[in-house]
Amino acid sequence: MAFKYRTGCAWMDLPEKFGSWKGIRIRLRRWAADGT
Repeated sequence: MAFKYRTGCAWMDLPEKFGSWKGIRIRLRRWAADGT
């Protein structure tokens, strides 16, 4: 997720090598909820 914050790109513009943008967004929400 450092990529998104460093570049300021939109979720849908993330490179495909990171996987589905929806999956990444869900994973980040889970990490935030559990304090990761």
